[in-house]
Amino acid sequence: MILFVFAALADPVDSWNLQQDDGGLVPAASDIQWAWGAPSVGPASGATGTRAWGTGLHGPYLNDAVGRLRLPPRPLAGISEPMLVFAHWSDIADGDAAWVEAFDGTTWSVLEPPYGYPSSEGFTGSTLGWDTAFFDLGGLDDLSDVRLVFSADASVQGVGWFIDDLELWDGDIVPPRIATLSGPTDTEELDGPYTVEAAIEDDHTVVEAFVFWETAKASGFEPLLESGGTWAGGIPGQEPDTDVTWWIEASDGVNVADTDTETFRVRLPAPTDLAGLDGRIVDVEAALTWSAPASSHVIEGYVVERLGETVAEVEDSEATVEVLGDGEDEFAVRALFDVGLGDASDPVELDVVRPQLISVEPDSGYQSDTLTVRLEGEYLLLVEDDVDVGLGEGVDVLEVFVVDVDRLELTVAVDEDAAEGFRDLLVRTGDVVLPLEDAFEVVNGAGRPALVSVRPDAVRQGDVTTLVITSSTEIDAEEVLLDLGDGIVIEEIRVEDDCVEADIVVEPTAPLGTRPITVDDGERVFEGVELRVRDALPVTEGTCSHAPVNGLGLLGLLLGLLVRRR
Repeated sequence: MILFVFAALADPVDSWNLQQDDGGLVPAASDIQWAWGAPSVGPASGATGTRAWGTGLHGPYLNDAVGRLRLPPRPLAGISEPMLVFAHWSDIADGDAAWVEAFDGTTWSVLEPPYGYPSSEGFTGSTLGWDTAFFDLGGLDDLSDVRLVFSADASVQGVGWFIDDLELWDGDIVPPRIATLSGPTDTEELDGPYTVEAAIEDDHTVVEAFVFWETAKASGFEPLLESGGTWAGGIPGQEPDTDVTWWIEASDGVNVADTDTETFRVRLPAPTDLAGLDGRIVDVEAALTWSAPASSHVIEGYVVERLGETVAEVEDSEATVEVLGDGEDEFAVRALFDVGLGDASDPVELDVVRPQLISVEPDSGYQSDTLTVRLEGEYLLLVEDDVDVGLGEGVDVLEVFVVDVDRLELTVAVDEDAAEGFRDLLVRTGDVVLPLEDAFEVVNGAGRPALVSVRPDAVRQGDVTTLVITSSTEIDAEEVLLDLGDGIVIEEIRVEDDCVEADIVVEPTAPLGTRPITVDDGERVFEGVELRVRDALPVTEGTCSHAPVNGLGLLGLLLGLLVRRR
């Protein structure tokens, strides 16, 4: 559609907007097509209001009929350059047509618009909305010497022809007409210019024409020059990855017309056949492959993007990239040419479940601690004898036990001189390496929970007694593991607050000397006190008539101990 601007050299003389009344337009006496009012079909309103003239306001026009609508009386004398302007809307079937006629005092003949009708029959087909028509009334005496004619054959019907906003002007109000002959298409050419050609005409003279352009970064215009009836010019070169919008404007010195906007893209080609692994991927990274684009420019490498963000730059047409899961793994790739970055390829979305570490308990240990650390995750796919765990220098992982595919138990020893502070946990399972930042903290050993006393602190071979072991902190466990060394049988253990009571039997052959006591509450090994094992009391002879301890007496003692243990 052509847009136009009326200049000061054209003056309005009269107008009929058809909203208050029918404007004085008169159908022919025998006419059964034309009617004035608010249409419910076709445009469903006037151009600037609810009412208009139409060839049927509430249904399709009639077949095999001719309708004639004469314009109202209005003398044209004294108007040097009378021009009729009206808005019209049409939906006209093949074989039917509409046109304007003028009376010269003797006969009616077809009145041509400045640039002719769209077809040899007149107005045909559809306007796709309200359009503007211009007619030169020079040589006519009165506006009533003009009539609108609609002719329908006996076959298919359309909606009809509708008229609104009649105006009478004096002067040049007809804008140039522009027909674009050729324009730029998507291109790899960066230097430009991108050629535009148009056929431009005017009812008087085309004075000048320009091609206007704009991008996200800049805008401008260039003159079009006429040669052999064709106006041509060019849009300057642009960077790659640039969308250019352009249009043409032309002026006759009074009126300006422009075209609809058009676009083209300056781009470097994208890689093709981007692909990853089929099916679900359970990993922290994935391999991508693609094919190089065909181009006259030199490819220096590739940029891999995840949802528009760069994640890798490589030289060859393949890459291994980190994956995130949760629908975040849509990738595209661009070629990096010697002249700039190319377009993104069609994206590929990977179905990813990312293994991850969730929790570490406990997440801290004292210098000199020995701990049982429980590690839990998701989709870890842990396999016995194929798992390595590291906690950094000064923290030794002594044992790794796979509880199930997502859980580990670690025996961890913290060196007495291990550096204080946080450290990362690193788990390798198969080919997957999973880090967990700041997962474990080493704290100063001065505050380490420890055993502070044992009562009694010495026992003898053959003793049956109860040990009371006290800790510096409450032991938060209903059951503990107690280690008293070789030769001491533990019959029952009771835990309350910071105290562990143990009923024990010291075997007659228990090794003599001092041994450390350890209490394991399932998370931490408590140490700090020792138990001394002494030899049995000697049997002395007195005045009482007791038989000396002999082999049978010793056997009886052992049997007694056995019964007590049971």
